[in-house]
Amino acid sequence: AAMFGIVIVAGYLLFAMQKTLFGPFEVETDYEVGPAAFHDVAPLVVLILLVVLLGVDPNIFYGMIQDAVGPVVDAAGGGA
Repeated sequence: AAMFGIVIVAGYLLFAMQKTLFGPFEVETDYEVGPAAFHDVAPLVVLILLVVLLGVDPNIFYGMIQDAVGPVVDAAGGGA
């Protein structure tokens, strides 16, 4: 049963890839793209700020997960 599912999924992926990559190219340029709305930009800004903040000081996040990460790091032979 699992092998049948794998064959079906592989066939679908090959079909989708063929239609996506090698299908006819149709350009629809009869519309204009305006500036992004606030509700589209706000999550991106939050994620960028979070990535920068954690990149500058990762201990902010590590302090919250230290109890869970500590044993894993010790078991892997790492740590300082």
